[in-house]
Amino acid sequence: PQWLQILGQFCRPSACLSEDDQDVVNSESESILDAQRVFYEALTTGNLDTMQTICSAQESAMVTEVIDTGGRLDDWATCLEEGARPSG
Repeated sequence: PQWLQILGQFCRPSACLSEDDQDVVNSESESILDAQRVFYEALTTGNLDTMQTICSAQESAMVTEVIDTGGRLDDWATCLEEGARPSG
């Protein structure tokens, strides 16, 4: 089965966490939040160099399966063009 698709459909978050909630904020979660901030900053500003350092260039079996069944994979340069990327 397509686990990422299944998890995305059936295991949605049950509560929103605030960054101010000290019960859940620790060094590991701070590291994750920092990585997330860097990713979305690069995504919304079109910073190709940062995006290439964040994302692996290795092939993924799940992505290859999508391509093999007719899907398309655009490179980051295309995805980060003005008008193609999400706005921040």
